Amino acid sequence: EHGRRTVYFVDRPGAVQSNLVVAELGADRMTADYAALDVLNTALGGSFVSRLNLNLREEKGYTYGARTRFEFGKAPGVFAASAPVQTEVTGPAIVEMIKEIEEIGGKRPLAGDELRYSVDSIVNGYARRFATANHVAGELVDVYLYGLAADAPERYPEQIAAITSEDVARAARTHVRPEALSIVVVGDREKVLPVLQGLDLGPIVEVDWLGRPLPAAR
Repeated sequence: EHGRRTVYFVDRPGAVQSNLVVAELGADRMTADYAALDVLNTALGGSFVSRLNLNLREEKGYTYGARTRFEFGKAPGVFAASAPVQTEVTGPAIVEMIKEIEEIGGKRPLAGDELRYSVDSIVNGYARRFATANHVAGELVDVYLYGLAADAPERYPEQIAAITSEDVARAARTHVRPEALSIVVVGDREKVLPVLQGLDLGPIVEVDWLGRPLPAAR
């Protein structure tokens, strides 16, 4: 349900892992915060050394990989964080995912070396987006599809390099609302559902594989 945090649970009996997706409606491609959201995503979950991956994989060993992404289009797309985790750490993993999303727009904003690394990684890797004729065509299609300035691809590295800590924090607060996240969990109902019920994450809706709500009593 858009507007409040809700958990959607899909039962996978006997699963040794839980698949987690924490998502929210993000932004459209024409947003003035596009560059700031690119930097935010790189730092939060868009690279191996991102906050989410370092937390869940390197520090806690909950997963082989955690990531975030923004999907941009003419209408606002999805912001999502995802990770497959061991069944027994499903609850703590969700808590850590939400914490990282909250903190990058709040008490632990992107700054200093972490900000510079995220900016530099985008700028230094930008040429790869034009490595083939197909890649170039794809960039030009975006210019026309979204009504961007003709020199938008050329100017983008400069826009990224100019992003500040305040820009990222503002973009996070504007386009990512932790209080309205949809949390999708696919896992073993017997082991995972009681844990979710004890976390007070929001209403829990059990759904089938097509996303259809199941009867309350089973």
